[in-house]
Amino acid sequence: MLAEKKPYLISKEDACQPIKALPNRRLPTGFLIATVSVLFGLLACSSKFPKYPTLTREVYQQQRQQLTQYQLRGSLVLRTPRCSRYARFNWQQQAPDHYQLRLTHPLGQTLLLIQYRAGLLQLVDHRGDCYQGEQAKQLIQQHSGFRWPMTNLASWLIGLPGPQDRTQYDQQQQLQALCPHDYPSLQIHYRNYRQQAHLMLPSQLKLLFQDQQITLNITYFERLSPN
Repeated sequence: MLAEKKPYLISKEDACQPIKALPNRRLPTGFLIATVSVLFGLLACSSKFPKYPTLTREVYQQQRQQLTQYQLRGSLVLRTPRCSRYARFNWQQQAPDHYQLRLTHPLGQTLLLIQYRAGLLQLVDHRGDCYQGEQAKQLIQQHSGFRWPMTNLASWLIGLPGPQDRTQYDQQQQLQALCPHDYPSLQIHYRNYRQQAHLMLPSQLKLLFQDQQITLNITYFERLSPN
């Protein structure tokens, strides 16, 4: 049989005794300063957002010139004084001179399919009618009110200006605004960037011409494998 342990009790006399104050010992001033400095340093490091290295414009453009095969997805909003239209878009870039743009209804129906390859433009509307060359350009102008430079769209989507375009960059050397040399009435503003495939690529663009504007929100980016 194990001996029964008596519970530990505090006597009334001990309970009524006043608690003795601890001796007031001052910490060295140097120790306090060092401790506070370390704490503030840790807080500063934990509250900072990661910063991406600033690139030169040459490196910025070289990185984008290497993007020759990729896919973009997102939404498109066209606003005019008469109406506002919304669509989803899927852009597939197969080569510098070969891309496909598909506009779809939010429910999935294809509204417009544009294919550009080696200087040949082809357009298929929602009825399945096919137009090529100058007819396709005229149809796009008829619906948008603007004669789009179809050969430059691929470069503008990834933030790559032409050699003679007027441009504006921010402190991180990211393109903020672009005015095409051959289309002075068109302005392209780059509102946001997002890191995609180890690059900071545009995630929102606004295209302005006359009294119309198109807002592109890019939500998906993927590099495509060579065919």
